[in-house]
Amino acid sequence: FTDTLTVQSSTVLLDSVVTTGSLTLWVGRYADPAQGKAEARSFFQVFPEGRFDLGPSVQVDSARFFLYYDSVGTGAVTQQLRLHRLTGEINPSRNYQSSEQIGFETNSVGEFLFSRPANRRGRIDTLFFRIDASVGRELINAYTNTLTRDDFAKAFRGFALVAGTQSSGLSDFRTLSIPDPDRGAFAVAGVRVHYRNGSDTTKRTLRFLVDNRISNSNITSKFNQLAHDRSGTPLAPLRRGYDELPASATNEQTYIQSGVSLVTKLVIPHFNRIYRNRNVVINDAKLIIDPLVGNAFSDAQARPFSLTLYEAGTNGRIPTGTIEGRPADWLGYLPLSQALGASASERGVLRSDGKYVFNITDYLQRLVVNEQQPADQRRPDRGLLLAVPS
Repeated sequence: FTDTLTVQSSTVLLDSVVTTGSLTLWVGRYADPAQGKAEARSFFQVFPEGRFDLGPSVQVDSARFFLYYDSVGTGAVTQQLRLHRLTGEINPSRNYQSSEQIGFETNSVGEFLFSRPANRRGRIDTLFFRIDASVGRELINAYTNTLTRDDFAKAFRGFALVAGTQSSGLSDFRTLSIPDPDRGAFAVAGVRVHYRNGSDTTKRTLRFLVDNRISNSNITSKFNQLAHDRSGTPLAPLRRGYDELPASATNEQTYIQSGVSLVTKLVIPHFNRIYRNRNVVINDAKLIIDPLVGNAFSDAQARPFSLTLYEAGTNGRIPTGTIEGRPADWLGYLPLSQALGASASERGVLRSDGKYVFNITDYLQRLVVNEQQPADQRRPDRGLLLAVPS
């Protein structure tokens, strides 16, 4: 037989998330009646592309900062980018949370105002703007006076990329683009310093690239901050990690947003009525997510390419490490969109009709099997968590 199931939903605020090691830089700001105000900033170090003999007398002509972007919104958004020198140091041996920041100078070394075109998802463009030539000289001096990455990082601490007052949305800029039209390989964001040697008129370029290293601990010298103010909004009661707000308190709407750790919790409260007092095998079950469109936030921020569905861990957390004696890679604790081996159209990828579909057959069948176990061996069903992939 075929049936539909009632789903109870709520918005959950997780703990601050680790943003170290992302291949994108978050920048921008927005204000939304439901979600409040948010501002994103990025903090990162740059390192020389290699070791070269620059010659005896280097004269810096100019410097430019460059990075890559694709459309993350359905409508056009204005971004005012401001690049600042860091006054504090990024510790490359630790993970930074989305709530943290590093000190930076008040005055910027370069600014750029542009309008992000509408409906251009999937097209990657290069963005660059001129910065103070003094930054180029500082980078060259650090380059010539140091031999190791650690010494270079101490000589030049890095940058903060922040949004100016004219920014009207959030953007994620790539630090890695494929392919480089000039080199036919990876193109990495960073600073290009244009220089000459003494009276030589030949112009040369030295690149200082954003740190994109990925080590065993996935730590790199960059991270993103996303500050949020929900006061005066329906989500204002969400103040501490793992606070939960039922959909009934938010006009039967729930929210998900990366960076600020908002996820939607889904519970199927009456599922046991299907298999009570009879043998039932679940042949096929799909969870269909139909996102709300037409509000201020969804107009400026496009629906993500995919969503991730987790089986909730202890206290409703997204599980990591070992939980209840089981490794995190046990089927029940993988993101269900990856673990099920379903077709791409049933793994949380945005479909042409604007919906996300998850195949949850295995999840529901395990609930049936779990209910058949002795009471002291049953594992509690804590529901599902719907999130934006990190």
